[in-house]
Amino acid sequence: MCPPSDSSDSEVAGGDATHRNGTRSRRWLLWCLGAGALAVVSTLAVMRRHHVQGGSSAPAIAGCTLLRARNDGGLAEYRHEASGLTLVLLAGGDFEMGDAEGVNDSSPVHRVRLAPFLISKYEVSERAWALVIGDDPASTPGGEDLPRTKISWFECERYCAEVGLRLPTEAQWEFACRAGGSAAYAFGDRLTHAQANFAGWGDDDSSGMVAVDAFPPNGFGLHNVHGNAAEWCRDAYAEEAYAGRSGSLAVDPFVETNESGSRIRRGGSSVDEAFPCRSGSRSELDPNVAHENVGFRPVLELRGAAIDRTRR
Repeated sequence: MCPPSDSSDSEVAGGDATHRNGTRSRRWLLWCLGAGALAVVSTLAVMRRHHVQGGSSAPAIAGCTLLRARNDGGLAEYRHEASGLTLVLLAGGDFEMGDAEGVNDSSPVHRVRLAPFLISKYEVSERAWALVIGDDPASTPGGEDLPRTKISWFECERYCAEVGLRLPTEAQWEFACRAGGSAAYAFGDRLTHAQANFAGWGDDDSSGMVAVDAFPPNGFGLHNVHGNAAEWCRDAYAEEAYAGRSGSLAVDPFVETNESGSRIRRGGSSVDEAFPCRSGSRSELDPNVAHENVGFRPVLELRGAAIDRTRR
């Protein structure tokens, strides 16, 4: 059955009484056949106003199967059927992007507003990559659960295109990493080797990759947002990108091109010290190069997606 009335019902019921029932029926039919994308965005907006990211029920999303309505962070998790990835639903909303104590390209701190989206709970593993692209996963024992690295930005784009996902914008990535916080890291103003795989974690003081679920998740239930594999983002790198946003609200910001063609890397890696692993830290890389310690974490954007709130 269709969901109960919400704030949009006043439009459905408006107009001349003679046409009211017919209008209601037509609009509810359209909603149940696919116009639910707008409805779920409205629902998530209400959740944001009440400072929550999840609820006891979750919308049905085309191409995804609900795994659980609330993870440890209170968010809905889905299996993305085309890729097999576990995706976490984030309601979006406003947050403070940037790092006042970072290097120049990560300031000034500025206000950003994001639409709802889903993001992978884990970095894409060797196994997940092989399911889509067909390469043999790593032969090292346990290697199938390591993050897929040594792949260029363009190779990541190819994977995402195959399964209907995208690389995250750096705004989406930072929102997901911060998990509602404003500290230097998702876990506070200090990062420890109990929280992340960064330089100095291994016994020989040179950290290698570990499984994508090896360290505790952040407040949204996302693993390894700091260290392990650094992560490609969709944006072209622009050193002065934040300067143009100061004093205004940036809505779904994205830098499409630059002169050099370089792309954004986020999160730091297993060979980085703690500072490059900060939530707001930015760096640029050549997108044509398959870098040793860089992987990725895709997103599914909800704008225009087929979402159905009728199934609970």
